[in-house]
Amino acid sequence: MIRGNRSIWSCFLVLVCLQLCVALQLRGPAPQPADCPTTEFSATRAYAVLARLLGDQSPHPVGSAANQVVRARLLDEFERLGLDVEIVPMARPPYELVNILARLPNSTNPGRPLVLATHYDSVPAGPGAADAGACVAALLETARILSAGGPYERPVYFLLTDGEEAGMWGAEGFVESHSLAREKPVVLNFEARGTSGPSIMFETHRNNLAATRILADHLPRPCVTGSSFVTVYRFLPNDTDFTIFARDGWAGLNFAFIGDAHNYHTANDTLENLSLRSLQHHGENALALARALAEDAQADMAASSEDAVFFDLLGCQVFVYPSSWALPLALVPLFVLMGRFARQYFSKTMWRDALWVAGAVCFVLLSTGTLGLLISRSLAAAGMFPRAFVAHGGWLVAIYVPLSMFLVWAAARLCLRAMADESVWILFWSGWSLAGVALAASVPGFSYFTLVPALGAAGCSLLPVRTGVRVVLTFTVSAIILLPLVNLLPVALGPLAAAVYHPAMALLWLPWLPLFADAKGIPVQPE
Repeated sequence: MIRGNRSIWSCFLVLVCLQLCVALQLRGPAPQPADCPTTEFSATRAYAVLARLLGDQSPHPVGSAANQVVRARLLDEFERLGLDVEIVPMARPPYELVNILARLPNSTNPGRPLVLATHYDSVPAGPGAADAGACVAALLETARILSAGGPYERPVYFLLTDGEEAGMWGAEGFVESHSLAREKPVVLNFEARGTSGPSIMFETHRNNLAATRILADHLPRPCVTGSSFVTVYRFLPNDTDFTIFARDGWAGLNFAFIGDAHNYHTANDTLENLSLRSLQHHGENALALARALAEDAQADMAASSEDAVFFDLLGCQVFVYPSSWALPLALVPLFVLMGRFARQYFSKTMWRDALWVAGAVCFVLLSTGTLGLLISRSLAAAGMFPRAFVAHGGWLVAIYVPLSMFLVWAAARLCLRAMADESVWILFWSGWSLAGVALAASVPGFSYFTLVPALGAAGCSLLPVRTGVRVVLTFTVSAIILLPLVNLLPVALGPLAAAVYHPAMALLWLPWLPLFADAKGIPVQPE
């Protein structure tokens, strides 16, 4: 028997409502029409520019005749906008690379330069409408808007590098030889690893506290970012031009959209498959942050003494705090729960019950990880995943989500049948808070995933309500912070990484464990 059916249905209702909010956030903004105000970014106008640049959509890799044609069209676009254009050639045998550097004429004040950057070459396999044609078009539309404003408090440049797909050659040559690089600019870099999805701020320079505070103040909605992206990316072998800039001492932010990654670096990276919402989101992020930085010479994203922990809340607001705060903040909910339930911790059965709750959680995480690995590897062995990212890999999520929910229920039936729901709730959130302390001490960039739900549990512990209500409230708080992760991880990692994101999905359901405890719980009365 499952107790608390009303609480379960309430959790489902909360889940549906929050999932709708997350889906809207991850769609990105609606593309603005060509006749929208000229001071606003229009994906429709930018798309028309991109169509002119790509022409017949031939691939234009570094050193090709097609790349020379695209470069000539880019120079025409910058000159039409009235920017001062500099051709920056460099030799990289067997190729002759050409970077394009354009400066806004209304940004003559001295100060740390601002550079908006991307690359304009494609891979040999496809025309690169998204990677990085959409980024180029977004910067050209941003340049058009900024050129009509000003004057600005710092020099503003647009850098389009060559040879990025071959190994960031253009960026490497630029930082090695150009005088602008010696000024250590602030850089906003734009990339694409797919043809759709929101514009995600996923990488920064180290010691990024000042930079993320500027990001929080000026990133337009929907905001999609988090220190977890930055932490993960620093461990990955993947690189973009931003890697070269940051290594050279530039401060800045790196943006990319990653949806429909099965089109990435293929002949399907075309204008027809490019999402106008992604183009609009890239452009709005570029314009908002470029304006903020260009109009305020003090907002230079100078390296701070430490990194930040930061995250967006359903795309509405970015929250930032120093990483040194992560551990003290993580201790707060643990101390609240310990103080609130001190008497219960020393009951005769509590420590035995703690082992059963810990066993249930470990069973869920291990079983979901193992099954995710077995399912994905079996399907790959059967030839269903010819690439790491496949066109219809999303259907796997429809399997993993209910499977993880079932395993939470099974763990509760195996381990928690004789326990009171109130005991399970106390022990689960005490353990969650303790794990949050360990995470804050070791990997603070991830700590908000445990901190926010733990703070919700600490607050709920002070309310004189029954356990079912507490479960609904704590599930709501945890879902707010975990649902975007559950949506983005399969997109970011691909179907072969289910051993990682299947346990992440299970985290979403773990707060339901008290609802499956059989023994009648006695609500804890306020002391």
